[in-house]
Amino acid sequence: MKKILIHSFYLIIFIGILSAVFVATVPEKSNSFNETKMADSANSEQYRKDVMAEHERGINQKVSKELNDIYLSLHANLLVIEQSIINHGACSKEVHRLIESKNNQDSLDLIKVEQIINKYGWLGPERIGAQNSYTLFTVIQNADYDTQEKYIPLMMKAVKSGSLAPRIFADLIDRKALVQHGKQVFGTIFSPNFSSGQYSFAPIADEALVNQRRLEIGLEPIEEYAKSFNLKHPLLKKES
Repeated sequence: MKKILIHSFYLIIFIGILSAVFVATVPEKSNSFNETKMADSANSEQYRKDVMAEHERGINQKVSKELNDIYLSLHANLLVIEQSIINHGACSKEVHRLIESKNNQDSLDLIKVEQIINKYGWLGPERIGAQNSYTLFTVIQNADYDTQEKYIPLMMKAVKSGSLAPRIFADLIDRKALVQHGKQVFGTIFSPNFSSGQYSFAPIADEALVNQRRLEIGLEPIEEYAKSFNLKHPLLKKES
């Protein structure tokens, strides 16, 4: 009986020691597990970001190559046309043929650019570089007015987000408006006075509101714009 009591006593002590050890060590193991879990989450988040960055680089490289090829083709065609004008005259059959060929190429380029925009949205210089982004814009600018009209809302958003320069956007709008309505919107286009040899602004719709429209897309007041071209009368006012 005595031996049984002694053994029971030691067993209780042993169990107590084990319990103490377990209680002392469980929190440490739990913390270690939580830290590992947090580290795994952080690594997963970083991995996700790395995958997305790599995906973005892949998009940029693919699109940039397509747009660079378009740019090189546009540039080469314009040089050939320019040289043909020098050699044969602007109204020559040779120039007419080259312009027709360029127009056909423009149509093919537009198909590619529309596919890019429809898939990725408007791509600014921060994603594909300044030249490629400008090529994207140029292809739309060279398109018919219906196509330009289709992408004006998207380009306006790009202007306000900083992905498209307001100056070139305003120029596109003004050229389109002059042809269709006889008056420009933002006042970016000049017309020559052949009798005086001077330039003045082409007609502007609602002249009193032109600076408000310019401000909305991030352009300087028209008076400042005029000064940069040494024009004294930006709102079509002539010296008496």
